[in-house]
Amino acid sequence: MSLPQRAELCRVETPDKGSFTIQPGGALRIGRHRDNDLVLDTTLVSRFHARIAWDTQVGLPVVYDCGSQNGTEVNGETIRTAKTLKPGTTRIVIGPFVLLAEVQTQEAAPALLPDTKELVALFSDSGDVIQGELSGEGDIRRLLERVERDRRSGTLVLTRAGADVRIVYCLGRIMSAEIPGFGSRTRALEEILRLKSGAFEFGPDLEPQEDPMNLWFSDYLGSREGEGGTTGWDLRQDKS
Repeated sequence: MSLPQRAELCRVETPDKGSFTIQPGGALRIGRHRDNDLVLDTTLVSRFHARIAWDTQVGLPVVYDCGSQNGTEVNGETIRTAKTLKPGTTRIVIGPFVLLAEVQTQEAAPALLPDTKELVALFSDSGDVIQGELSGEGDIRRLLERVERDRRSGTLVLTRAGADVRIVYCLGRIMSAEIPGFGSRTRALEEILRLKSGAFEFGPDLEPQEDPMNLWFSDYLGSREGEGGTTGWDLRQDKS
């Protein structure tokens, strides 16, 4: 009788950029932008295209498509949310690049993540809680850029004059933004960017969002600055 197995590490082989190793709790960010761990420099690859993250609750790595324009192919199936990598070798296609992800195992049984269309059900953020105080102009912008860069999922809460400002993220994208007295969505982001003081905390808790913004903060900034400080951003546009 064969013994059950437990994943111990995932090795990702690339055609010309060597290999990458992902261990429990680790992640590999893939895309065209230079801030990724694996940079694939072609217009067929989105700036932040995909992420392979080790889900410690599942006991296996998971491939997340980060809202890319062309999708991510896993063993011939194009995914738009996420897919668990099972023990063995998996073929991942991103644009013209073929990656081979080998999940190596030892004895013990893995818990498998069921396929689902609900991205929230697939999510596991193992990053640290971020907390502190805003101390001046530009701090809030740098904080929001950090959450996007680290591809975090959860809720950023800022305390402003006794009221809580909330921004919900999923894999680095803003799903919702609300500030009491100033509405929600990009209207709220405009006011949030003016904050110069207050306490903040980012944690992994999040709730499913109806009609999510699905917005990169960096894209919002580009649109805002291109309009001289006021944004003409289409809230339903999913730009990669």
